[in-house]
Order: sequence, then structure tokens, then C-alpha cells
Amino acid sequence: MVIPSEQSKDYYKHFEEVVNKLFGGLSVEQFGPANYDDFDDIQKAMRSALKELQSRGYKKSEIIVGITGGTSAFSVVASALTLPSKMALSYYTQNVGKVVYVNIEPVENK
Repeated sequence: MVIPSEQSKDYYKHFEEVVNKLFGGLSVEQFGPANYDDFDDIQKAMRSALKELQSRGYKKSEIIVGITGGTSAFSVVASALTLPSKMALSYYTQNVGKVVYVNIEPVENK
């Protein structure tokens, strides 16, 4: 599931074609778009997308939220929604050229 920005939504079909060529048969859906500079709009789109995935039977532990292509606001909202749950966060390291996955367990209040 992809949440494009207002600026990138017109490139979704091309993105879908590239993904299908690289990963043949992988299902990709557009959800949104969202204004990547508006915390509330990003949060609304992400919460809706996550709710949709969970309604399809995906567990939080099976969902990875990628932040590589987002703005600072997008990265902050994605991190805030992801890290306290059991979902993993991922980003692409440009200098090393690999995807890094982050899964931080919530801190229990005692």
C-alpha cells in the first residue's frame, strides 16, 4: 500500500509498473494521497491505511512502514504511529545502499 504525496500521485501508475517488473506479481495499491507537509493529513491517511490493512487480516507485526521517500513531517508521523506499536519501520541508507528495519518494543510503565 502506497500513500503518495499530492505531487507524486500522478506517477503512481509508473511506480506500479516498475514494482511489477522488479517483483512480478506483487500487489501494490494507492491509498491517499496526503499532503506531506501537513501532520494531520499524513496521520489521517496513515491511520486509514493501517486500519484497512488490519481489516484485511494483517497483524501489526506483518506491517512495515517505509519512510525513505517522505518529508520530515511524513517521517515524524510515520515514526510516531509505528514505533509504539508492534509494526516495523524501514528506511533506505543512501551511503550504504541497504534497507534498515527498526522495530522498537514499547516501554512498559511500572
